[in-house]
Amino acid sequence: MRHLTLTAAEVMTRHPETVGMDDRLERVRTVFQRRGCHHVLVLEDRKVVGVLSERDLLRALSPNISTPSATGQDLATLSKKAHQVMTYLPVVATADTLLPELVDAMRTRSIGCVPIVDDANHPLGIVTWRDLLFVAYSAEA
Repeated sequence: MRHLTLTAAEVMTRHPETVGMDDRLERVRTVFQRRGCHHVLVLEDRKVVGVLSERDLLRALSPNISTPSATGQDLATLSKKAHQVMTYLPVVATADTLLPELVDAMRTRSIGCVPIVDDANHPLGIVTWRDLLFVAYSAEA
């Protein structure tokens, strides 16, 4: 049961992908495509103010983008800003938060990630449900 005493710092992905509040969704889409991540942290003055998931992005963009039938209106959805789509005031944790607390937060709030921040709310990392699944699977092995 070692995983019950693991901290966020031990399982988090360090240096999470970030975007600014006024970054266009076109840039956010590029980050997701190039980095292969599923969540980006939205920063203002280097502080975490929101989270934007790949699912949030897909809901905000027209399904006609990248198809021959894309119209100017479809393409305009790429000009929306991150702050128009992101989840504000996300649940955050510190590096010393224990895994059971992270699991509980994700489960009870139906969220896919928890940003890990320092005392000034600067991002240190991110813990996703995939990270927790990896820990659980590793514990079984």
